[in-house]
Amino acid sequence: MQSNSLKHNSHYVFRPNLHLKKNLLDIVRNKKIDIIVSFSDSWIGILAASIAKEAKCKLLIDAYDNYESYTPYFKPLHYAWRKACHQADYLTASSTPLLNLLLKNSSFTGLSKVIPMAADPNFVPLDLKKCRHHFNIDPSIKIIGHFGSIDKHRNQPFLLKLADHIIDRNDIQIFISGRKLDRQLTTHAKITNLGYIASEKIPQLINACNIVLCLNKEDSFGSYASPVKIYEALSCNRRILCSRTKSIEWILNDQQSLLLDLNDDKNANQKIIDSLENHYSYTCKTQTWRDIAQSFYILISSKHLE
Repeated sequence: MQSNSLKHNSHYVFRPNLHLKKNLLDIVRNKKIDIIVSFSDSWIGILAASIAKEAKCKLLIDAYDNYESYTPYFKPLHYAWRKACHQADYLTASSTPLLNLLLKNSSFTGLSKVIPMAADPNFVPLDLKKCRHHFNIDPSIKIIGHFGSIDKHRNQPFLLKLADHIIDRNDIQIFISGRKLDRQLTTHAKITNLGYIASEKIPQLINACNIVLCLNKEDSFGSYASPVKIYEALSCNRRILCSRTKSIEWILNDQQSLLLDLNDDKNANQKIIDSLENHYSYTCKTQTWRDIAQSFYILISSKHLE
């Protein structure tokens, strides 16, 4: 494909194998690639850095999580990942806290930029009653939604305490969806488990809610994660309430009405209930994928490194 003189090809790699690097290096050389763009996990960034060095082309590494938190004890991988980031010509991250982490104690001399996440174009405001009808949900109750993974990084205990807090409220119900959810969650009287929901139906699910929760912990993962569910909820014009972490404070512009202190269960629970009863104004600018593409294009078109 070609657009504004920028050519790009996509080669899907199903799984790593012994010939992967050689095959990718052949593609880069045969196609005369100018810039390798590495998205996703740390090993991909390391591989991309190695290929870019051998092919003598420029390298852009993009990060949306602190990948080191996935394997906290695998220090050699952490070192190789940081080295790849510091050798890149361009380094982008989904939030300022994450970019600062990647640049900490580094000798990086390239160009760096924060490029926030974005929801897919199908995340738009939809009619609440129609969305609830689709999932056979009572239109008269108030719904608190939490969708996706709920694990050690995502404050499962708080969600259970919230469910206990509303045990006597017949007009409020928590809805969850995702894979491999803990039995404590799926069997609680105030939590309705929808199981796995296909990605194309998630916009309807979000629009069926009164409030969507995002409950990351302030740890090596949560402090730097940029949950796409926040951007999806905002794009659907649904109210979002999130645990206070460095990255989420940055995403939400430190708007106190949207942040929960999970070290104070009582006040956090009450804030959620109050938010169901009252409308608070807030402003959070969201990007589109077109905006993101434009940001990347401007970055790699920079003459700084030419």
